[in-house]
Amino acid sequence: MAFIKPTMSHPLMIRMKNKTCYIAQGSCEYTMVLSLNKKVSCDGACGITIFTESGSKRCYGTQLGIESVELKDDRIIIYEEGKSIPWEIDKEGYVICRARFDSKAKSDVAFLKDEFGYTRRDIPYLNDYEPYMDYKKKIEERVVNPVLIYLNDEEYTDKGYFDKEGHFTVPLSSLKGTIIAKSLEVEYSLKSGALFGPSIECYGFNIVSARKTLSFPTQCAISGIALEDDLIKIYEVGKKIPWSIDGDLVVREYAQFLEISRRDIAYLNEKFGLTEENVADVNEYGLQYVKKS
Repeated sequence: MAFIKPTMSHPLMIRMKNKTCYIAQGSCEYTMVLSLNKKVSCDGACGITIFTESGSKRCYGTQLGIESVELKDDRIIIYEEGKSIPWEIDKEGYVICRARFDSKAKSDVAFLKDEFGYTRRDIPYLNDYEPYMDYKKKIEERVVNPVLIYLNDEEYTDKGYFDKEGHFTVPLSSLKGTIIAKSLEVEYSLKSGALFGPSIECYGFNIVSARKTLSFPTQCAISGIALEDDLIKIYEVGKKIPWSIDGDLVVREYAQFLEISRRDIAYLNEKFGLTEENVADVNEYGLQYVKKS
């Protein structure tokens, strides 16, 4: 059976307010007046997220990229690549008509044949999909050219260096820890810390001690590592809040975007096409690492 899976890759963000419609996709922003017919190009978007004036949020996956958007009679009209029949969505975010291939349109049939090898007979199956998605926008975490943080604590392995609860009592500042960026083939002192320029893209980090080794992915490239308040701080590009890891390699805090930080929100919007509405969903991934031992 022919099928094109609907997705939410770089979704088009539409916010309804009074008699205007605010549209954002990546770094492009538009404001459209509902009473005026106007069409804007939205190449690269896939998926639709609508915030209504009443405060509700609705997400719809699209099978193909969105080409353009216009407003007609207080309805949002969204054109999908290769489809003659566009989306029609009302001001409350409800779908009146879903984008579909038209079996009578020569252009639709030719597009499906050229792009996917499908025929006219496949169109009913391609049009039969559920567009609504209970969708949480996330940023993929990665481990690419990870940074190695080596504590060099082999000499502090006997019981005299641990309290009754088994926590490491030696200050991290007393260790001869090192930071190794494999992509740069450079070694830094943990005491001194390290800064990575924008051209250096290290995603993820490994921490090695005499007792355990842990690996953590990051959503953004690492911008710096420092020793502060007897905690290892790992900073990610675009995030106000860094990772905080103690001498037992327990994650006290994971790197997060801060909703009230203009810089964080600006970075989210420019880099990922997201807004402050997405911060909670994006930050959720790190909860699994808190107090990981």
